[in-house]
Amino acid sequence: VGRWCRGGAAAVCLAAVLLGALKPTHLAWSSVQLCRSLLPVVIARPLQDALGRLEARCWAKWRAEAAAAPAPAGAFSVLELTPEEFEQRPAILDRPWVVRGYLNATGLLHSWSSDWLAQSPGRGDQVVDYFQDARRAAIVPDGRARLRDVVRNITAGGPQKLGTEMIFRREPQAAAALEPMSFSEKLGKWYFLPRMVGTVLTMPVFMARGQEGATPRTDLHAEPIANLVLMIEGRKAWTLVAPGRSAALQPQASPDGRAYFYSRLDPHDASALAPAGPPRGGGRA
Repeated sequence: VGRWCRGGAAAVCLAAVLLGALKPTHLAWSSVQLCRSLLPVVIARPLQDALGRLEARCWAKWRAEAAAAPAPAGAFSVLELTPEEFEQRPAILDRPWVVRGYLNATGLLHSWSSDWLAQSPGRGDQVVDYFQDARRAAIVPDGRARLRDVVRNITAGGPQKLGTEMIFRREPQAAAALEPMSFSEKLGKWYFLPRMVGTVLTMPVFMARGQEGATPRTDLHAEPIANLVLMIEGRKAWTLVAPGRSAALQPQASPDGRAYFYSRLDPHDASALAPAGPPRGGGRA
């Protein structure tokens, strides 16, 4: 009993310290997210409206603060490196970076191709979640079909988007291809072991095809983990926002219970990102 009391007292003290460090706006916003996450799925309409109004006030407060704040010291930019420059540097953990041509000397461009995904009989026969029309604003997949069919439709020019981590969940041994990569040595080889898939390592596969006008995209969001993107084929445009400006993005906890926050800004309103600082990388991500 004494141990439980001491543990409870420590938890209360820690909670008090954390709450004391939060600004009132942050505390109000966090309370809204906790209510939505912990209360039953169906919340009474009056409570939903009250939570929405409180959240909107937090967003308005943050937007006003971001607009009035001075520009952050130092330009927020992406470090671009050649494979040779990357090999000579220690691990880069304080800013986003791109190594152009890194995969050209590896076998991943061929072993993890669209043909590899669609292999049938084999992995192409598994049923996966996907986005039926990724030109629309959506963060949660709304379709389900065999992997080979999704890949075929995208390759043929359809607006679908593949976004699933179940491929490597079902075939974690395929992650062994990452072990000899120099980035795994720099960032922590232990994290990239096949047995880590589904624990500290998630390996979602994304695939879409650009189109004229409204093109397939992913809504702006942030995940509480480090991100490493391997571009196997094609190209992708990104919008990156400095962490210090993230509160201006109207963040909200994920609607499906997954561990990420997404932005409620209108993705078609170019001026909406202004208080968050100039986007880097172009496009949307």
